[in-house]
Amino acid sequence: SHIYSTALSPVSTAISLAALDIIKSEPSRRKRVLNLTKKLSNRLSSAGYNVIPTRSAIIPLIVGPADIALNLASKLYDHGILCPAIRPPTVPDGESRLRITPIATHTDDQMDRVMSVFNLINSEFRSGAGQ
Repeated sequence: SHIYSTALSPVSTAISLAALDIIKSEPSRRKRVLNLTKKLSNRLSSAGYNVIPTRSAIIPLIVGPADIALNLASKLYDHGILCPAIRPPTVPDGESRLRITPIATHTDDQMDRVMSVFNLINSEFRSGAGQ
């Protein structure tokens, strides 16, 4: 790291190695996060959201214009949910999305709360109050 600015720091390297050890020694965490992702993705799809199928722990929820994605992300944040808006130039115009990322330590109750907030926000947008 003294010569090249792109080198990983020793701390970052140690953290990455520790994470790999956890992945190997605790496969239940990976199964848990993938299960949460699948359940939430299915629930969002059933509620009418445009969810792109995924094999990772990231649920891409397409919302369209960037301003709508930013507005939804802000409303979620107001409810205590961090869900970043991904917009151009990272994605094509008109394909802005929310990036939902469950983690293994999220509880079923927390996932229910996330879904409740999505339903609340969705009903606000349908009534015109969220725009």
